[in-house]
Amino acid sequence: MNLHNQLTQLRRLDDLISRKATGTLYELAAKFDVSISTIMRYINELKDVFQAPIAYDRVRSTYYYAEPFELILNIEVSVNGQRKKII
Repeated sequence: MNLHNQLTQLRRLDDLISRKATGTLYELAAKFDVSISTIMRYINELKDVFQAPIAYDRVRSTYYYAEPFELILNIEVSVNGQRKKII
């Protein structure tokens, strides 16, 4: 998977976690059409790389942010003085 797709998936996961709408690990993998290990890798990347305070609510069966957290991923390129937003 290329960098653009990875960042897009992380943004999507962040959105679901923010809305407390992930479902279980199995449901989340199905939503993303990836393996459970891939979803676990995404969650661990958010935790380890971005210091996201992710927790799991067993009653509601969803991941959530245990503390206020905002993931901001913006990538732009500039070619000949023209800026283009990539993500």
